[in-house]
Amino acid sequence: MGACGFGRAMLDEAARWSRVFFVAVGFFAFGVGGLLQLVVFPVVNFIVREPQARSNLVRDFIGWSFSSLIGFLRFTRVLDYKVTGAEKL
Repeated sequence: MGACGFGRAMLDEAARWSRVFFVAVGFFAFGVGGLLQLVVFPVVNFIVREPQARSNLVRDFIGWSFSSLIGFLRFTRVLDYKVTGAEKL
């Protein structure tokens, strides 16, 4: 009985530290995404001259980056969410 309890405690501790690790990776990815704007947006501003196309491209990039971050956090089980009332949107 004692061996099972000890093994369970080790698994719980490993799960806790894996969550801490993945939260840290998520914060790092969020920070890199913030710094990426210093590179990506000026390049887009230089290459794409039409304001509407530039706006659409930057909006799509921001959406993709947040979607990727949320997908990563959900995949690693750091974040879990449920949308209710999506049909009203």
